[in-house]
Amino acid sequence: MRTLFILVLTQTLSIIGSGISGLAVGIRVYADTGNATPLLWLAGERDAVCGKASARRSAAFYKARFVPVKKAGHNLMMEHNYRQTAETIRGWLLDQGIE
Repeated sequence: MRTLFILVLTQTLSIIGSGISGLAVGIRVYADTGNATPLLWLAGERDAVCGKASARRSAAFYKARFVPVKKAGHNLMMEHNYRQTAETIRGWLLDQGIE
């Protein structure tokens, strides 16, 4: 039981630390540029876990570019058309000036 407690505690601290790091990066980018970090929100058209309307609302909330992936379910990088998803991500990164 003690091992489980330690494992849960360390994983929780790791998650909190990752979240704080991500927030700090976002704040730094905003402070340096006056813009929020650009976001891309991908959603499978056939996602049975998170529907398209819900994904679109989430993207809007975060002011992200919303891109539905045709003929894809929830696990985008494990779908039959994962290459299309990867190319969509690559194209978006190039649009952001990231190579």
